[in-house]
Amino acid sequence: MLESARLHVPGAGFLLAPSEGLPFEEGVFDLIFMGLVLHETENAEGTMREAFRVCARRTCVLEWPLEEQPFGPPVSDRLDESAVRQWGQIAGFCSMRTVPLTHLVLYVFDK
Repeated sequence: MLESARLHVPGAGFLLAPSEGLPFEEGVFDLIFMGLVLHETENAEGTMREAFRVCARRTCVLEWPLEEQPFGPPVSDRLDESAVRQWGQIAGFCSMRTVPLTHLVLYVFDK
């Protein structure tokens, strides 16, 4: 995916790093965006803790809803909203709101 990103966003810098251990200082980004990533991680709680650490204001998580759809991962690989909320609370976020989209859900976490 990094090759594709470099092709479509020339001149941008890309770095491969584990989601539970990002090589950035605390609060260095105003916004963290995870698009269809959280369900792929082996440690979603750790990933959310790390997002909290490196974000200064907000983290947004785009994910599949917990429902059967003709595309995307099987339901068994999708995340329940209550689990996503719990990971955010454990990480330290003070609030979460959901934005239902046509085929996805956007979870917005604020510090």
